[in-house]
Amino acid sequence: MTIRSGLSATLAAVVTAATLTAAAAPAQAASRIRACLPSASLNGFSDALDKTSLDGVYAGNLSSLAVDANGRLAALSDRSQLFSLDRHDRPDGVMALADENGRQLDSEGLAIERDGDRLVTSEYEPSVRRYDRHGRLLGQLPVPENLKAYKIANRIFEGLTSDGRTLVASMEGWLTKDGTGIRRFQTWQRGHRGEYRVSSQFAYMGDTGYGISGWRSAPLSMRRRGSPSRPTPSWATSRGWRLPAGAMEFSV
Repeated sequence: MTIRSGLSATLAAVVTAATLTAAAAPAQAASRIRACLPSASLNGFSDALDKTSLDGVYAGNLSSLAVDANGRLAALSDRSQLFSLDRHDRPDGVMALADENGRQLDSEGLAIERDGDRLVTSEYEPSVRRYDRHGRLLGQLPVPENLKAYKIANRIFEGLTSDGRTLVASMEGWLTKDGTGIRRFQTWQRGHRGEYRVSSQFAYMGDTGYGISGWRSAPLSMRRRGSPSRPTPSWATSRGWRLPAGAMEFSV
């Protein structure tokens, strides 16, 4: 199956800087610091959530942010809690998410559709669950069997993004049959009635020591975990959105 052109945005790798050793000379340390790509810029930041709780729930351990249908931010904790934030980035609402048996999720990726539905990944299984704006579970999206059969627990769906038609989940780790250097991306297409069907799966050879921790659309960006000493990969356009050069598409 093929992916429709829809995520018309730019994919950029943002690499976090590794801690320098205490023995490094100041001049050497200065030359080694590479906080992010030269093309990246910081517009601002907020520490409004620092040491913050709401209704006795700690607003920390956050794994993903997404813009809600009302234009405000929602913040997902990997402790199965979903916060809504006010215009000052402070929590003004929180709801607990659960699976079909009422158990907590290993919640990592968050995407919010235009109708307010919340899509949340759990990287352990792996799964993508769909909730309404009140946190009521609506169901699970189908996940290809190869991602379940060759998974490494706690290394699967880490990032999630959607443009309203195409949903993309990124894997933090690798499949056991692929080897440690390959990362996969799974896509779904949303139908006119709001249903999701499995679509294309992509894989590319990444840099050793890197994992993918998040995606965002409009503009589409990717967060990568690893060391700044590794070379930055090149990127190539694929059907309206961008993947690393050499990415391969699979039928699933």
